[in-house]
Amino acid sequence: MIKEFIIGNLVNYFQSYIGKYFFPKTKRRWKYKDDLIEISDYFSEAMDTWGKSCSLSAVLEDARRVDNAEDVKIQCQKEKALILEKWYASFRHNLSSANPKNISKYFEEFAEILRQTQAIFRDFSQTVRDETEVIKRLRMNDSGYLYFEKLYNRTISDLEKLSEEASKTLKGEFKDYRFNPLPKL
Repeated sequence: MIKEFIIGNLVNYFQSYIGKYFFPKTKRRWKYKDDLIEISDYFSEAMDTWGKSCSLSAVLEDARRVDNAEDVKIQCQKEKALILEKWYASFRHNLSSANPKNISKYFEEFAEILRQTQAIFRDFSQTVRDETEVIKRLRMNDSGYLYFEKLYNRTISDLEKLSEEASKTLKGEFKDYRFNPLPKL
């Protein structure tokens, strides 16, 4: 038990400090991990539950109206968004301490978070497609929907570029990701 613990610590130390500088694949994995952390940091405003007007749940909340059957659908989508935001917070926490050897799993997890974000917003846009007042109100708020859309679109383009580069340099470990943009309101 103690022997395995010591060997495990030595391997982690080797990967973290020595292997990072001498082995090309390990060095690239560290670079991709740092780039993924940077991209996820940029997207954090869009998934922040605490008071940001451009977060997914805040955008959904802005669309709610009183005494409307559509509000029930929007509330359900908001609850899904809150769960997604908690998943994203857990992802970011785990990513900071991730082993670079497993970074492709974190690419896949972040890609799935982005897909789920797009799915929630697609359902939301179908719910409010006939509500011209709601759409007008969302479009007028520069720090809400428009900023959220900007954050999402930049994040997916950055992740697509990074995954394409990673799949070329580390063949077999990474795959290319393609995302759909948010539906227009």
